[in-house]
Amino acid sequence: VGRRNIIQRERLTAKFKLKHLELEKVQEIDKVKTNFFANISHEFRTPITLLLGPLKDLYDHSTSYDQRSLFGTMLRNAQRLLRLVNQLLDLSRLEAGKMKLHASGTDLVQFLNEIVSSYESLAIEKHIKFVFYPQVEKLFIYVDQEKMEKAVHNLLSNALKFTFHGKVFL
Repeated sequence: VGRRNIIQRERLTAKFKLKHLELEKVQEIDKVKTNFFANISHEFRTPITLLLGPLKDLYDHSTSYDQRSLFGTMLRNAQRLLRLVNQLLDLSRLEAGKMKLHASGTDLVQFLNEIVSSYESLAIEKHIKFVFYPQVEKLFIYVDQEKMEKAVHNLLSNALKFTFHGKVFL
């Protein structure tokens, strides 16, 4: 009976050590993955930043409405790409438990109008009637703009992706 208890205890100890090693390995892989994304993000951030300056100049100095609209769309999307890269960098802060909410007073209608406008060309391309009809002119709320923007972009992107050509999306 004593020998069986010893064998049983040794098996349980071995299983516990194996589980502990597996957990350490998963944590190590997560750390490597986070570092990889941080390094890649740093490499992307520099060229995107270097693109934003000339794009802003082109936008500011464009004379025709069509050019201004085109450069405006390019500028907004480049800025969004930079924000996405910065969010990848925030991943390490999130994993370290240092991610904070940055709420600020925001006019939600204006905020949403700016995001919606970046999808107009995609809607036109897919022959989708895409209109934003706010029920009020202004609505001030406190929100973390970066997190809200990401959520709205995801919603609109998926909505347009899964809306059939020629349909109405309001």
